[in-house]
Amino acid sequence: MELSQLRLLAAELNNENVASSVPVGDVAEVLSFQQTSKVRTAAYVLRLTAEQDISAVQPIEHTLTQQLRTEDPIVRSELTHAVALVGQRDYNVLKQNINKLINGLDATDSRVRLQSAEALLNLAEKSPESLSPYINKILPRVNDNHPYVRMTVFQLLSSCEKSDITQTTEAIPEAVSALSHGNESIRINALYFLTEVAQIHPEDVASHTDSIRTALCDPVGEIRGQAAYIITEIANSDLMHIESSLNRLVELLTDPETLARQNGSHALLKYGQERPRALPIGQIGSRLSKLLETDIVAVQRNAIYLASTVISQKPSVVRNPDTVESQVRQLRADPVVDVEESVFDQIFEGLSDIESEKKADTDRAANGKETYDTAHSFDSNNPNQTLDKESESNSETDTKVFYSTEENELKTMCPSCDADLDPNEDAKFCPECGHKL
Repeated sequence: MELSQLRLLAAELNNENVASSVPVGDVAEVLSFQQTSKVRTAAYVLRLTAEQDISAVQPIEHTLTQQLRTEDPIVRSELTHAVALVGQRDYNVLKQNINKLINGLDATDSRVRLQSAEALLNLAEKSPESLSPYINKILPRVNDNHPYVRMTVFQLLSSCEKSDITQTTEAIPEAVSALSHGNESIRINALYFLTEVAQIHPEDVASHTDSIRTALCDPVGEIRGQAAYIITEIANSDLMHIESSLNRLVELLTDPETLARQNGSHALLKYGQERPRALPIGQIGSRLSKLLETDIVAVQRNAIYLASTVISQKPSVVRNPDTVESQVRQLRADPVVDVEESVFDQIFEGLSDIESEKKADTDRAANGKETYDTAHSFDSNNPNQTLDKESESNSETDTKVFYSTEENELKTMCPSCDADLDPNEDAKFCPECGHKL
């Protein structure tokens, strides 16, 4: 077959002409020729044919696989691509040529490495156990200087990890390091690999929680959301590992990315199931309304359970209780939002307590009685006096509110979220909601 005929076939295939009309046998014979331009064009034609119609090249798959060791990187990458496509239909072709594909990962040419990695990825998705003996040869490629090779290898390892091929966990440090890579695709695929590991072996990822926490601040919403998912899986291993991530998880409750809201709220619920009083409920309470308005059922359910957790402890931290009550009532009437009635009842009972307390404060104020809200604050310069509300409002920030317990013990609380504070500590900000004191 002449070079001009091959070029004409390539042009027709690029114009999406029917691949079944390509004389693949004649084209395959050209692969054994010595003329480089002819061989490269023939390989190109066969790859285009496979992209359009895999069955058209199946009769010559033996010829294709024989040429996978060719020294010409262009021919090798084109044919490896064609073999990978054939392997999508019959993965046994990939299994039979796995050594050639593994060797392709060490090729000097990045195109060969990439096509070899993609062929192995196809095999990993169908028969991950086939790659188990070769993991040690695949692992070095997570540091490949070609970003798409690295990305593909992380995908490949993710598929292997799903089958609990334990050797893949050796790539955890490299995956964690990749979370700060400048290429978005590398960060995403490294994170998905860590996700697969965390689902099966959360304890292996737990020690890297601090690094994963940085991904909660990634500019890509998908990455922020997936990082929150991993934090949830780590919580299955040890809650202590995720305590340092709580404040950042709270910020995700109002994240513009709905996946981040969903997984962030789920992570907080997971933690709150075991340690509800350690949750930053002041910060959560100020974000409930925004979270409840998310038009995603999974997020709405998480928001309702979080509202229940927060309100059962301290209803007063809900920044806009009337709005929250209205939102929760609407969701209660939605049959798609499947939440136990007792949870709704608990929320409404807690919100009614806020109204009752407001009314009681109003009545006490009308009768000239003191309340321990922001109307009276302790004067540190004169313990026997209090500052009235007018003088206090002239300050730039709300000060700590002092009150006495039934045991006459002096206590302090945050004026923003009502969190109890240590009167012996000269705190500048509330540890619960961050309010300046």
